[in-house]
Amino acid sequence: RPEVHAALQGKEGHAVRRSRTVDTDLLYAAIPLKDGTNPEGVVRVAMPLTQVHQKAARIRNTIAGVGLGMLLLTMAAGFWLARSISHPLQEMSQVAERLAQGEYAARVVTLPPDELGRLGRNINGLAERAAATIAELSSDKAQLSTILASMVDAVAAHHVVDRHRRV
Repeated sequence: RPEVHAALQGKEGHAVRRSRTVDTDLLYAAIPLKDGTNPEGVVRVAMPLTQVHQKAARIRNTIAGVGLGMLLLTMAAGFWLARSISHPLQEMSQVAERLAQGEYAARVVTLPPDELGRLGRNINGLAERAAATIAELSSDKAQLSTILASMVDAVAAHHVVDRHRRV
C-alpha cells in the first residue's frame, strides 16, 4: 500500500481509495514507528470519507461562525468609533453655527482628549474672545452715544465740510 510504503521510508503517508472489505471509500494514513532513525514498524489508520467530510463540514461551519462573529464585532467597533468621532464633530458644527448667528455664549461641551478636543477648546476660546470683543465694542458704542447725546454744541463731521471749510 502506498501509505505504508511512505511510512517505511520514514515519511507520513496517506491515500484515498475504495476498500474491498467494507465496500466504501476510506482515507488511509500511516506513520513510521522509529527507534532512533530507523523505522521499526508502521501505524496505519483508516476512516470513511463520509466521516472526513462531516468533520471538515463542522470545521468549516465553526470557522464561518467565528468569522461571522468577528465581522459583527468589527462592525460594532467601527460603528462605535465612527459615533465617537462624529458626535463631537456634530456638536462643534452646531456651536459654530450658533456663534455665526451671534449667540456668543455657545460652547462645545464634549471635549475628548484628542485632536477633536483640542479643536473644541479652540472653538471655545474663539467664542470667548469674540464675546469679549463684542462686549467691548458695545461698551464703547454706548459711551460714545452718551457723550454725543450730552454735548450742547453741534458737531460737524469732516466729510460734510467742503475744501473751503463751508458746511
